[in-house]
Amino acid sequence: MSAELHPYDEVIFSYSAIDAYGAKAKPYDDQTGWPVTDHDCRALLEEAVRSLIILRNGSLKDPGSKLSVLESLRLATEDWIEEVVFEARVAHDYSWDRVATRLGLFSALAARRRYGFYERMGPISPES
Repeated sequence: MSAELHPYDEVIFSYSAIDAYGAKAKPYDDQTGWPVTDHDCRALLEEAVRSLIILRNGSLKDPGSKLSVLESLRLATEDWIEEVVFEARVAHDYSWDRVATRLGLFSALAARRRYGFYERMGPISPES
């Protein structure tokens, strides 16, 4: 009897992540408990920048194209984080402590100050 593989097994096993204590993480350990900027993150961002430059008919050799696209991704990420904080708090009962940990912030108060207004107002639909 062979075990059925998870569809992401190839991806999961290709990473050699190191946890906060320097120990090599097991293949199925959830490594999304806190923000990390590592080689994998950089590689995905580089590919996203390259793809967006091509989609917008820019030059891959122009650092200005990279700057504009990076800023576009940063702004889009900020908007998306606000939506996900709203979803986490309202739909999944995340505490502000848990949100702060996931965002790499020092305290629940910092998370509440940064995203609490958005939670009270709710997400703004793209159509409005």
